[in-house]
Amino acid sequence: MGHNALNVFRWGLSSFVIGVLLGLCSPLNAVAGLKATRVADMATEIGDVKTIVPFKKTFIDGYRVERNIVREGQTMSVILKPYGVSESSIFKTSKIGEDIFDVRQIKPGLPYLVDLDPEQKIEVKYFPYEITPKKFVSSEFGISPNVIIGQKQLEKKTRQVSGTISSSLWKSMKIKNMSVDLILKVNELIGSQMDFRKLRPKDSFNIVFEEYSDGSQIVKTGEIVLVQMKSGNKEFSAFRFFHHGMVGYYDEMGNNLQTDFLKYPLKFNKITSKFSLGRKHPVTRKIKSHPAIDFGAPAGTPVMSIGDGIVDSLGYSATAGNYIKISHPDSFESQYLHLKSIESNLEKGSKVNKEDVIGFVGSTGLTTGEHLDFRLSKNGQLIDYLNFDLPDGQPVDEACRDKFFLSMQQVLAKIKNENIFKVETTS
Repeated sequence: MGHNALNVFRWGLSSFVIGVLLGLCSPLNAVAGLKATRVADMATEIGDVKTIVPFKKTFIDGYRVERNIVREGQTMSVILKPYGVSESSIFKTSKIGEDIFDVRQIKPGLPYLVDLDPEQKIEVKYFPYEITPKKFVSSEFGISPNVIIGQKQLEKKTRQVSGTISSSLWKSMKIKNMSVDLILKVNELIGSQMDFRKLRPKDSFNIVFEEYSDGSQIVKTGEIVLVQMKSGNKEFSAFRFFHHGMVGYYDEMGNNLQTDFLKYPLKFNKITSKFSLGRKHPVTRKIKSHPAIDFGAPAGTPVMSIGDGIVDSLGYSATAGNYIKISHPDSFESQYLHLKSIESNLEKGSKVNKEDVIGFVGSTGLTTGEHLDFRLSKNGQLIDYLNFDLPDGQPVDEACRDKFFLSMQQVLAKIKNENIFKVETTS
């Protein structure tokens, strides 16, 4: 992209790339900053995407801009063909930007713009496409084709939501416009302390959490800061605390509310096969043990390490397909089989943290379809994970307890003084 063209893109188009793409009513709100960088390894996780107007035409700085969303089955070629963009032009641009973004990763439901050259009746100049709420990739066509990554600044706000139970905690939180992911996180944190089924009308909750805004709307939910529940005469709390470089959640006495292991290593559709000492193999049809849990999920679903550990081995075998084994403290080992692929930055000896993405669901090896074959062993003895009591997390260290109690009191003081709302700009 030439110097003048880049300036036009940054200053003339930056406001509509951020503004129109996310539905801002005024481009002035969007001048929070735009940073163009070359990124060799783009993230593929998609955050919460707000619904936008499906189709709209407008003019900005002389450019005719058409906005839409990617439909099921659409590729860049399908989208741009009606505008007269040739396959060769798309191929040339995609080759230039192949280290930045793979055009085959365009996903249904995400927004894009078509920026038409004002001097031509039907000639595409730019094609910005949103990858995440914070990042977009823009392909430039014409004499000097190019591809750049744009990054928007987001505001991080701390929000407090309080309420009383009507019929259920889920419905009461939905009334307060809390996202499904946030409600599930609350359930995970407090579920070990109380049975939500025993909540009654007039029981209350108070949630403090982070949200990220583009200046006009919330684009994703961040971490929970505090959860308070009151049921009858009983009160339950969960406080966020940074402990040894990790985020943890603890009750008012410093006891860990989280287990050392995740309940599940992925978001799955259903369990297709349980732990068994004798089942008929779906491929060989022979009766043999299946000391694993099979989680059915679409190909490409991220697979997470259930806990902190060290990569013991990884690779490919004819039966397991792409696999990875992770050693955990106290002689535990987890195994993940039939992966479509393994995270490229992992190797034998790599350190992984709980919830780190280590691979993606696939159907490699001896299998009949996409799923994750997950196994856990202790001292070499395989365990039925679904009937396994997850090990409790460690409490706040004695050396850090004063800092924890101070942090807890500061959060409670902010709530009492209604001074919880804080805005930070992130890039």
